[in-house]
Amino acid sequence: MVFTFGKFIVDIDIEKNRTFYQTAEALTVGCNCNGCANFEKAADLFPELVREFFRGLGVDPKKPAEVYVNCSEDGGKRLFYGGFYHLCGTVLDDKNAWISQEVDGITIVSCINEDYLYEIADGYCVIFGDGGDALLEDGFPEPVITMDIEFHVPWVLDEENTYK
Repeated sequence: MVFTFGKFIVDIDIEKNRTFYQTAEALTVGCNCNGCANFEKAADLFPELVREFFRGLGVDPKKPAEVYVNCSEDGGKRLFYGGFYHLCGTVLDDKNAWISQEVDGITIVSCINEDYLYEIADGYCVIFGDGGDALLEDGFPEPVITMDIEFHVPWVLDEENTYK
């Protein structure tokens, strides 16, 4: 099914995604850090628009290929996450949201061009890109694209936030 999300036009195989994500391992199976545990638990509390977005793509938000904490926000009440999910599909346009920047005259880093972020709901943004072989799960259906995330997620664990 073809979708337009901001500057991206993608053709997503919803049923193949749904089939894969039904049996894929949860995030905390492969990692026991409290950043991953918080993300997985908080996924149940994502705004309805975000949960609806994931359902519409056939993706379980608790099962990203990778998620990481960029920083703590609001005195530790929230974490700013990056990461990505694999999707069975194709990017139909030639947009590339990743740009390279020189930071000190020597080092070049890749970062997301914020003009390309598609905001699902306040604090929940995604971009799409071709490829996706990094951390590709066994048996993931082809063709593969990535959906990178920038999510501002509340701290929901009962334990203290160690990312302060």
